[in-house]
Amino acid sequence: MHSVRTGEPAFSQVFDTSFFEHLERTPEAGQFFERFMAHWSRRLVLEGLADKGMERFSHIVDLGGGDGWFLAQVLQRNPGATGTLMDLPRVAASARPVLEEAGVVDRVTVVPGDFFTDPIPTGCDAYFFKGVLHNWSDEKVTTVLRRVREAIGDSDARLLIFDQVMAPENEWDHAKLLDIDMLVLFGGRERALAEWQQLFSRTGFELVNAPARTWTTLECRAV
Repeated sequence: MHSVRTGEPAFSQVFDTSFFEHLERTPEAGQFFERFMAHWSRRLVLEGLADKGMERFSHIVDLGGGDGWFLAQVLQRNPGATGTLMDLPRVAASARPVLEEAGVVDRVTVVPGDFFTDPIPTGCDAYFFKGVLHNWSDEKVTTVLRRVREAIGDSDARLLIFDQVMAPENEWDHAKLLDIDMLVLFGGRERALAEWQQLFSRTGFELVNAPARTWTTLECRAV
């Protein structure tokens, strides 16, 4: 009930630390979580991006990109492209073996950092979040999207978000169960299309595609 009443994660109240701080302090839990996220990426993300035209982009930034597996797959399919992987130092440290195995290590710059506080890479034509933004409240997402918008500047770079688009009102959607999980663990949430559009409007982006429901890609341009 704490999360319902306050909008704050119950995890933090019970354990006196945030979920991600807990992973930092407990290496075994952190490694398990990263393995799970890597497995999830391998099963779901590429299928969702198969027809998204990633070959349009010459330099892709994967923000919160984990061990780099997704970015490696994109670069394997686009031999002329390069990439930047940004994630927390503990996570980014696991990327090199993955990139080496994929044969793309010389085409990727790994940037250990926190996208809330550290500089967002500039000079890129695609900024990608996969299964990341639902971890955060609207306030936090607004902060990070404004930072990405600043990094894009006057360029024609695109923002690509692979995330849930939740069904409206009382229509059944598994995302509504995950919405509760996100709230209790992180203070995050799943979002309906109108809620995504509100975030884009207040952060200097415009949605340019018609995303499907559930796990899908929202593509935005800077305005």
